[in-house]
Amino acid sequence: MNKPYRLHTVNGGEQALDFLRRNVPYNDAPRPDLMFLDIYMPGKSGSSELLSEIKNDPGLKAIPVIVMTTSDLEDDIRTCYEFHANSYIVKPPDLRDLYLTVGNIVTYWFSTVKLPPRTQHEKVESERTGDRR
Repeated sequence: MNKPYRLHTVNGGEQALDFLRRNVPYNDAPRPDLMFLDIYMPGKSGSSELLSEIKNDPGLKAIPVIVMTTSDLEDDIRTCYEFHANSYIVKPPDLRDLYLTVGNIVTYWFSTVKLPPRTQHEKVESERTGDRR
């Protein structure tokens, strides 16, 4: 994982959608190549409502969404996959293990998986914002 990656964070579901849709104040936000989602985030009804909005939006649905949370409840796991999460991962309790897990996820999604090509508009936006994939 030697390639530099840019990490953007938001504080809840509404802000996540504003970021993804480039609404104010995120007009210059890059389109993410990968999204981490915690089902216990503030706002929206956690994963199900936000996942539903992302996966039903033609401009966003191709973004892989990784649910990373402390819950190992079968109902939470089932719900996330029903709303088209790409992966469901229970956060390791140890910080070192969390770093290793995130590193493995990034390696998998950026070195092993073939992601869809960016549209011409996304390429122009990426050049403008300095975001490179």
